[in-house]
Amino acid sequence: MSRDVVIAGFGTVGRAVARAISVSAPDKVRIVGVAKSTGCLFDASGLDVSDLLARHEAGTLQEAPVWCEWDVPHLLDEARASVLMDATPTDITTGEPGLTNILHGIGLGMDVVAATKGPFVAAFTRVMEAAREKGVEVRYEATVAGAVPVFSMARSCMRGDRVLSVDGILNGTSNYILSKMEETGASFDLILAKAQELGYAEADPTADVEGGDAAAKLVILANTFFGGRWSYEDVARVGISAVTPEALELARDEGFTIKLLASASPEGLEVRPQLVPRGSALAVPGVLNAVRFRMERAKELVLIGRGAGGDETAAAMLNDLLTLPERA
Repeated sequence: MSRDVVIAGFGTVGRAVARAISVSAPDKVRIVGVAKSTGCLFDASGLDVSDLLARHEAGTLQEAPVWCEWDVPHLLDEARASVLMDATPTDITTGEPGLTNILHGIGLGMDVVAATKGPFVAAFTRVMEAAREKGVEVRYEATVAGAVPVFSMARSCMRGDRVLSVDGILNGTSNYILSKMEETGASFDLILAKAQELGYAEADPTADVEGGDAAAKLVILANTFFGGRWSYEDVARVGISAVTPEALELARDEGFTIKLLASASPEGLEVRPQLVPRGSALAVPGVLNAVRFRMERAKELVLIGRGAGGDETAAAMLNDLLTLPERA
């Protein structure tokens, strides 16, 4: 059975999702709507993804015959699709615009696959309760650690166990900076500038280097595994801007490295630089992410992979989409 989907957000991730669907699941998924902040494209018979991507490159999306000046809720009303895939920019304080999109889609009886973090930081319980009331699925694998199947593993492989705590490296930018500082002996400011040049860090890197991005992801993990009562304000947070090459060298001499670790348990949440043994599974280099579960029975499970990027995020979203239960 083919699913009709709407993609909200047509930036790097939204385009990667459209491309992944057209390549890997054209017989299972039909994209009927795509929304940007300025309007949307809608065709109930299915959009031509190749044409959309070509028009995006040429800057002519708004000249397409299927262009409509609707917002996302209006598009969802018209499309009556079965799944909303939300890849809009995130605001962890308000959850918008994804929160409005997701709640509207749920209200229409749509399943949701999300990459936007905000709704699950600002309003996790509200979203999940709305989904339960409507009997729909909400999946958000792509919100934490990119392509690393954190929630998919929990859903499929951890149902016979209990998570006692979870920690790890949840921000590739900060991990890249610390790795390169240790490798080269260069200063934080110098490596940050290099990360910005390579596109790993934003022009304003505050959320990455001061732990805000990792804290938001940690809240989603805590809300999933320890009950949906956690907020961004619950996270004790220290960033990496004060870490020096000398501190990294001293740690290395003692058999350690320094990583920005995000840690959650039922007792509390924190993000801060910590000493990690160099042989630890969490001593991953570069832009990699690592998530470690401490389990009641299985003891310790660690997942490692790429935590960002259009294709990586699209892979997580497509898996969420293709594993949704079929509906009559």
